[in-house]
This record gives sequence, structure tokens and C-alpha cells, in this order.
Amino acid sequence: MTEMEKSNSSGCWKAAGIGCLALVLAGGLVGVWAYRNAGRLLRTGAAHMLDKGAEVMFEAMQLEAEDRQAAMAAIAELSEQVRTGELTMEQGGEILTALAEGPLPMIVALRLFETTILEPSALDAETKAQGRVTVSRFAEGLVRGSIPPEKGEEALDAISVQKEDRREMKPDLTTAELIGCLEIMKTAADEAGIEDRKFTYDLAEEIRKVIRRGLDV
Repeated sequence: MTEMEKSNSSGCWKAAGIGCLALVLAGGLVGVWAYRNAGRLLRTGAAHMLDKGAEVMFEAMQLEAEDRQAAMAAIAELSEQVRTGELTMEQGGEILTALAEGPLPMIVALRLFETTILEPSALDAETKAQGRVTVSRFAEGLVRGSIPPEKGEEALDAISVQKEDRREMKPDLTTAELIGCLEIMKTAADEAGIEDRKFTYDLAEEIRKVIRRGLDV
């Protein structure tokens, strides 16, 4: 197999890989800290800290501007519940932690994988099209919980290297390595019984689902 050209968006991948969880959790902890110390903070201050924690979280995920705006709108709804007292401090902390530790970071990482690695690769159009379906099926399995997070790590191992607290895309990623990554995703999706079709995600709605679960709605 011939070598693929190094992606010009490798910086995005550094932030988007599972290694970004360190940054994501750091952002989430800002909000969690605010909730757990709410006895010393006004509700408006706690809500503000939630907003800032979410900002850091979404910055680490390198969301597109449109997605970030929609995601922050969902967080604003959560903040308003804090301000009005509808949401308890404990619930707020649990919700923010669930956002950071749930499948959302991996969904974003897979979206960036598709746009910064799969699309500019040397694969032919048909293989890329099937690859997009595979990536979405894999993400769907992670959201449903039918594909364990460890499979995400396994897929990333095929195309990245661990550097201290983050992952970086292999500088000389080959077509064979990319195909190997897609095969890991496809096998996991097949074994999980995920339908063979393209799935799409509304990030704001995914956030609202986590919030609703936290509120037992």
C-alpha cells in the first residue's frame, strides 16, 4: 500500500482523540467544582461556572461553530434550571460528569476522524462512502452501549500513538492502517447488531438526553 499524505488537520486529531478526555474532564471538573462548593456560591455564580465549564469542554472537543452554538444552547437550558432552583446541585454535578465521561467525546472524535482522516485519504470514493457508514454505525453502537468504550480505544490504536496524556495521529499513517481501523469499527458494529445504514447525530439533542436522564425525565 502507498503512504497517505499527512493530514493538514493533525492538530484537530490531537484534540479529538480519546486523549482529549483529559481536557474534557478538566473542563467538566470546573463545573463539578462549582456544584460541590455551592454552599459558598450563589446559584447564579454556580450557573455561570457551569456555562464556563461547558465552554472548556466543547473547546477541547473542537466542535464546529454551528454544533458548539447548539450545544451551548442546550447547556444554557441546564444553567437556567440551576438559577431557578429546579435543578439540585448534586444533579447538576452528575449531569456534567455524565457529559464528560459518556459517549459524546467519542462521537465528536469520530466525526473529526471522518472529516480530517477518512475524507482526505487515498481511498476510492466507494470505500470512503462505506467508511462513512461504518463510522456512523460504530458511533451508534457506542451511544447505545452495545459497543464497549474499549473498542474505541482499539480502533484508535490502529491509527494513533500515545504521547503522555494525549493521542496523536501516526505521522506516516498508511492506507492499510486506515483500512484496519475501519475494519475494527465494522466488526464491532456487526457484532453489536447495528443496522447497516448511515446514522446522524444532533449533538444538542444528545446533551438534552443526558440532562433528561439526570433529571429522571
